[in-house]
This record gives sequence, C-alpha cells and structure tokens, in this order.
Amino acid sequence: MCNKTIWIFGASKSIGNYIALGLSKEHNVVCFTRSPLSNSVDNLRSVIIDFTNLDKFKEKIFEELFIKIPDGVVFSQRYRPQSNDCNEVDNIINGINTETLPIVIFFEALKNITLKNPISCILLTSVAGTKTHIDLPIYYHLLKSNLIIISNYYSIILRSKNVKINIISLGEFYKYNVNEYSKIEKLKYNKLKKYTFSEKIIEMKEIFDLIYFLLAKESNALTGQNIFLDGNLSNIAQESIIRTK
Repeated sequence: MCNKTIWIFGASKSIGNYIALGLSKEHNVVCFTRSPLSNSVDNLRSVIIDFTNLDKFKEKIFEELFIKIPDGVVFSQRYRPQSNDCNEVDNIINGINTETLPIVIFFEALKNITLKNPISCILLTSVAGTKTHIDLPIYYHLLKSNLIIISNYYSIILRSKNVKINIISLGEFYKYNVNEYSKIEKLKYNKLKKYTFSEKIIEMKEIFDLIYFLLAKESNALTGQNIFLDGNLSNIAQESIIRTK
C-alpha cells in the first residue's frame, strides 16, 4: 500500500490516535474527531465534527466525499457518558447517536455515489457485542452488537460497489505502556495472562497490524467477518469469570 487516503473516525486519543499516526507514515489520513488532535504530523488532517449532530455530520461527510473518496475507513469512535448520573435509556439513545448512526450515515452515502475504486472499511468494537459481561452495562453491550449487525448488513448491500466491511472485536488490551498502569490494574492483567495464548495481553501494535492488513488488497477475500483479537479470552467468557469473586 502507498499513498492511499484513509479516513479514521474517532482519533483524538487511545487506539484511534495510534492508528492515525501509524498510517500517516505511508498514507494521507483524514481524522474525524470531536476535538483537535494534539499531534501535528505530515499527511494527517483533522476534521472537527460533532457525532451527535447528525444533520451536520451528514453534510460534512458528503463534503469530504466530494473532495476525495477514501480508499479505506476505520471507525473507532466511542460513546462515553458525560456523567455517571446518566441512566441506561439516556446512554442507549446518546450512544446510538454517537457511535451507531454516523456509521449508517456513511454507508448510506456510499449507496448514492459512484465508486471507481474499492474501499475497505473496518469497524472496531468489543467482544461484548457477542459475549455478556456482568460488570458492563446494557448500553455498552447494545452499542457493540449494533456494529456487528451493521457490518453484516452493509457488507452484503454494498458488495456490488466493491466495498468490503470487517469488524475487529477487541478484548482486554494495553492502551498504553504497562508501566503506566496502577498496581491493581497490573495484577488484573497478570491474572488475565494465564488464560491467553502465549500468556500475552494484546498490544496496540497488534491491532494496528491487523488493520493494516485489512486495508490492503491482500485481504480482499475477507468481508463481512467478525475477527476476535483477544488472545482467546472470549472463548473462556473473557474477563467476567475472572473478575467475579
């Protein structure tokens, strides 16, 4: 791959930012974020966007599509409640507006334009989309399962337009250097390691490498797939059993 245009939704921090910086070394990256990126690097442009204002979001998407249709898209935006006082109903509504509907708007936009080149789309979600974790709220499970349905549906609807869509379902992974975690967090990860392949917790570079592959033509046979990247934890009920006293 070289000199492609890659869109990333939600790149202001954590894994989205890591992906944006990594891909910008080889490609032109456009980041759709709620707040400006702290990083200023070549080949990386930030587009400030309100994921909850769906009319303006749609307008901005068509504007950017008119400028340049991307070769690849990574959806990593996440809904985070602004307050612990939010009830489940509010979290579901706000989460769908933030995390689910923007993706649907993008795919619906692709249905109405002419695509000359293939597009690879990747949705980052959680194993909570298919596995129930007793320590995670219902809105979280609902939002993650939504992405699976969206991927399955549009991978069929958009197949004739040469759009491939895959999901990466993430379990526990190191969001930053292990030395930056608290003692309690380190103990949790050490306990989890006993249940993972090669006793290893997934790192962001491994997530990036899988995204890099899915964006490349070598993965053209893969579409409509839900790829679990969690070191096999999901097969033993992920962390729910381990966290239960």
